[in-house]
Amino acid sequence: MIITPIQVHQSEQAKNVILSGFLERFGFIDHSLNPDIHDISTEYDGTQHHFFVGKENENIICTGAIRKESENTYQIVRMSVLSPYRKRGLGRIMLQHLE
Repeated sequence: MIITPIQVHQSEQAKNVILSGFLERFGFIDHSLNPDIHDISTEYDGTQHHFFVGKENENIICTGAIRKESENTYQIVRMSVLSPYRKRGLGRIMLQHLE
């Protein structure tokens, strides 16, 4: 897996990775609860909030982001791995990258 900062053209695919995880876990998606993924490239601008994608063969299979909460504190958010790619340690790799 190759991890890179998200590019604008990848936003929709990354959003779909996150939403597929929500649907799998909760059985429904409430779009009002996730305003930050409506426009990922604006919300995660790469200055204070950062969004990363994990790719395999140019397909986004994993996501992870950090949001700045204070001068020395970031929150890890939007960790998701597509179902067929789980149990390979990809979430752990993304987490290490975010840390």
